[in-house]
Amino acid sequence: MYRRIIAILNAIDVLLERMARLGAWAALLLIIVIVYDVITRRFELPRLFGVNATQLQETEYWLHTVLFALAIAHTYRIDGHVRIDILRNRFGERKKLWIEIFGNFFLLIPVALIAGKFQIDYAFRAYQEGAVSNSSLGLSHIWILKSVLCVMFALLALASMATLTRAILTLLHVTPDETNNLTVQSRPEI
Repeated sequence: MYRRIIAILNAIDVLLERMARLGAWAALLLIIVIVYDVITRRFELPRLFGVNATQLQETEYWLHTVLFALAIAHTYRIDGHVRIDILRNRFGERKKLWIEIFGNFFLLIPVALIAGKFQIDYAFRAYQEGAVSNSSLGLSHIWILKSVLCVMFALLALASMATLTRAILTLLHVTPDETNNLTVQSRPEI
């Protein structure tokens, strides 16, 4: 049973990493768009393909959204996010695990699921209404951007569930050894 759980957790890790890499491509595109925008503004050059300044700026924030939406869950999974280290570093490993379990079970998972549910409704409504930018010169198909946020909440919920499960397995002393065999370590004296 534990072997199957670990395989699922590893598959989630692979998915989160691949989504973060996809988000990294948005960062590269973002740099290109910003440089193009700055150069055309600074030197008053005509923009190609009939793109206006408003569309370029909105493309920039769309790419920011894609970058963060696809990378945030992986960043959380690898413990790359901001924590209150002043407090956390004072705790022992068991206390950190219990805080991780509590935070994921009672905070992150419910927030990700509830916000994701509302975001799905929001994106669907934008699609049905054919929502466009508030600017008359802006981008259309706003539902695409709102759908990316749905993906973000789904990935965040997955990352949180994986982190919660790993914390529980660690408390149970179930860990894969170097040969990828599962071992249940004896519980140390507390």
